[in-house]
Amino acid sequence: MKVKDLLTDESKWTQNVNARTEDGSPCEPKSTNATQWCLFGALCKCYKDHNEFTDMVHRIQKHTGHDPITTWNDVKHRTFADVSAIITALNI
Repeated sequence: MKVKDLLTDESKWTQNVNARTEDGSPCEPKSTNATQWCLFGALCKCYKDHNEFTDMVHRIQKHTGHDPITTWNDVKHRTFADVSAIITALNI
């Protein structure tokens, strides 16, 4: 599964935690109860192979010029459109 298959619309995206359950409670990104993910949480969920995960993190950091990804994702003015644009540009 790719991030684009997980973060299909704004209702699947979140900020300030890696993942949330349907009621908005924080949870682990790989939890079967997770229904929303930040960009980093989505990477955790989708890329289980350590090398592939690390490669994706580096690609996003290079594209955004920001480290860590969670800080970029959680900036107050960040929108799902910004996240979606990265997902599309990097085909992740």
